[in-house]
Amino acid sequence: MKLNYKKSIIKFTFIYLAIFIPLMFFRFPDIRNEIKYLAITRESLNNNLFILNYLNNLYPDKPPFYFWILKTIDVYFPKYFFQLGILIGSIIPSYIISILSYNFILNFKKTYKFIEPLSFTITLALIASPLFIGGTSVLRMDMLMYLFIFSSIYLFFNMYYGFKIINYKILIFMYAFIFLGLFTKGIVGFIDPIIIILSFLLLNRDLKFLKKIHFTKGVIFIFISIALWFFKVYTSHNGINYLNLLLGEETLGRIVKSKAHVRGIAYYLKHLPLVLIPYGIGVFFSIHHYIKNIRNFKNWKELEKIFFSMSLPLFILLSLASGKLLIYLLPVLYGFIGLTILYLIEFKDRHLNKILINIALLNLIIPFIINKKLNRDNSVHKTLNIISSTMLSLIFLVSINGNFYSKRYTLKPIIKKIEDIPEENIYAYRFEDFQNAKYIINKNIIPINNGTTLILPKESFIITKSNRKEDISKDFKNAKIILKNKNYYLYKI
Repeated sequence: MKLNYKKSIIKFTFIYLAIFIPLMFFRFPDIRNEIKYLAITRESLNNNLFILNYLNNLYPDKPPFYFWILKTIDVYFPKYFFQLGILIGSIIPSYIISILSYNFILNFKKTYKFIEPLSFTITLALIASPLFIGGTSVLRMDMLMYLFIFSSIYLFFNMYYGFKIINYKILIFMYAFIFLGLFTKGIVGFIDPIIIILSFLLLNRDLKFLKKIHFTKGVIFIFISIALWFFKVYTSHNGINYLNLLLGEETLGRIVKSKAHVRGIAYYLKHLPLVLIPYGIGVFFSIHHYIKNIRNFKNWKELEKIFFSMSLPLFILLSLASGKLLIYLLPVLYGFIGLTILYLIEFKDRHLNKILINIALLNLIIPFIINKKLNRDNSVHKTLNIISSTMLSLIFLVSINGNFYSKRYTLKPIIKKIEDIPEENIYAYRFEDFQNAKYIINKNIIPINNGTTLILPKESFIITKSNRKEDISKDFKNAKIILKNKNYYLYKI
């Protein structure tokens, strides 16, 4: 077991070094989110650690913790802001989650005969899932929040099943992780672990365990921490206004009536097959199987209980919220992947099992061919690992061709082109997000809003999205394209 454990850890480490580290260097940051985070970092935390600003306005959309990390990077290593931001805020948290996942499943060796292959297969499938890859590769706080959520749940289940002794040290860590999840991303960082814990104990008919983990005291500890944070905001300049926005639009507003990313209740359900490629069909069969047997929850195996509690209850709650983005499903990913793989491996109907696995193979074509050649004994574990390895191989090919993608689909060539242009002559046409780029090129960018027709001076340059080509030709008939790619155009007057 020790030899297999070391080999598995080395394999996981190699994946991160070979795939995600190159991506960190070859990707050009996204203007809408990643470069926006640079803008927020530069405008905020100069005089107050608890108030965020963006484009000279208050920005209560996110708590400050993640931006403390980015500010530290920007102060000491501004040249490597994006690379280190992704490394510290996304890649390292993702790697820790993977190792915790692998270690956690290994604890259940008494219940599962082949626990090491099972643990490796589930963890590899998690790492290779599109949403997890995306969260690991970009400058966002979602993966850092997920690390805190996962860590708190990891400690809870370790205590529940007796792998760790319940003591105040572990409990403080568990509740501190829940607070840090909230302090990183907002209310979802608090709700997610609480829902998982309560769902599990309720379905397992063991709510009395809440007393053993001092749940009431833990929640009080979290609320005291929140109160201290709010007090620091309240006593700051513009603090009252900031706090009203924080508690209104950015907390209750996002749940009940979001100002952005508003989607219908079925949005996540419709996109679940895409999020869980190549197990999109299998997950529906697994959900149906376990819901059908929900009354017998107490007699399920431990991992079935855990994965179910970490997926469906939280998925339903997230579907009820007003604001929705696919990246918000990151906390349910582990549960759904684990539940689906358990179902594929242990389900008694081998014929249906084979059909579902072949569907997963055919989703990617390549693993179907590899599996025929290399998996003569038809091992389910080996088949699933071939699928995950193929996914990661494809991402590796993407990572080493990052420059090819950046030239054709990102703002990289256009930003390089305009770095030497006088700042008073740079305009962003119906492209509000491009104002974030001023922190890269260190020049002022003048926005041109919808329906506005201006007579611009000679030697003016206009940046816009490719879908605005016809609008530009109407508003600025003498504008000529000097540089373009698939998504963006640069014009000269």
